[in-house]
Amino acid sequence: MNIAIDYDDTYSRDKKMWSSVCQSMIKNGHKVFCITKRRKQLGKEIRKNILREIPIIFVETRYKKQTTLKMRLPIDVWIDDKPESITPTLPLFYGRKK
Repeated sequence: MNIAIDYDDTYSRDKKMWSSVCQSMIKNGHKVFCITKRRKQLGKEIRKNILREIPIIFVETRYKKQTTLKMRLPIDVWIDDKPESITPTLPLFYGRKK
């Protein structure tokens, strides 16, 4: 199973707990990906705090699911504090609210 976890306000809220959960998922044969809307230039903190086995995908301003589908990376489970950043079925607001 392919599992995506967001970093900001998800993994970062309890790094110790999420590291343990992700280690368990990997140990059980699942693939875990950190999919973040951060820019690559701001990714040093993520790499420092997340398990080495977890690849990081920087989608920046795009929707996460659209990006992974273009990469031909089907995600089975999404763990994210902002589900509206995954797919355009919900409004996506950044910065000022309209």
